[in-house]
Amino acid sequence: MPGTHTFYDGSTVLQPIADIIGLEVDKVNLLLCQLISLPFAYFHYHMFTSTAVSQTVRIACPTILGLMFCYFCFGNALKHLILLVGLSYIIMRLSPPRIVHKCIFTFAMGYLVFLHWYRWYVLTAYYLDVTGPMMILVQKITVLAFNLHDGKVKRSEELNDMQKKEALKSVPDILSFLSYMFHFQAVLTGPACFYTDYMAWINGTAAIGKDGKVSNV
Repeated sequence: MPGTHTFYDGSTVLQPIADIIGLEVDKVNLLLCQLISLPFAYFHYHMFTSTAVSQTVRIACPTILGLMFCYFCFGNALKHLILLVGLSYIIMRLSPPRIVHKCIFTFAMGYLVFLHWYRWYVLTAYYLDVTGPMMILVQKITVLAFNLHDGKVKRSEELNDMQKKEALKSVPDILSFLSYMFHFQAVLTGPACFYTDYMAWINGTAAIGKDGKVSNV
């Protein structure tokens, strides 16, 4: 039956600690994941550099950790995030370039609005539930679709400088797409970023200085 678990089904292993400090366990879970992400980000930055490990490793590790964070915080409600991202990728692959941005926006925003309405209709209490990261993912998916439309449909003279920088000529491969959506640094609370900026960090090209050398990123 629909209920709280539809939107929030997170771990209760920290319930004793939550009771001691007087916070709900959903907030404790989110705070813990945010704190854990700091040393993991430091480790990823210094150990998993673009010159030390393969691009596949740099893509996969943030994705796996991000999904683990989501499952710890939201449990089986993670299905909504996976469904949103999975169906959006299929739509992006199948939609004509001229309307891909409209198709993605309509689906992603429609899904989000429906969940917000359904949560309001079903729940009687407030939780830090799956609609939080859903809002972040909708931003990313929509921006990526517009970047794809700019790169495949519009002429160069129709684009401003930022659009030229962020435009995409093809749909990303599935692993890169999932990494962009679920990387642990921003999946729970944001912020959103452009796909090209994220991949420049993954590839190490974001760290190329004026001297043409790559720093330790």
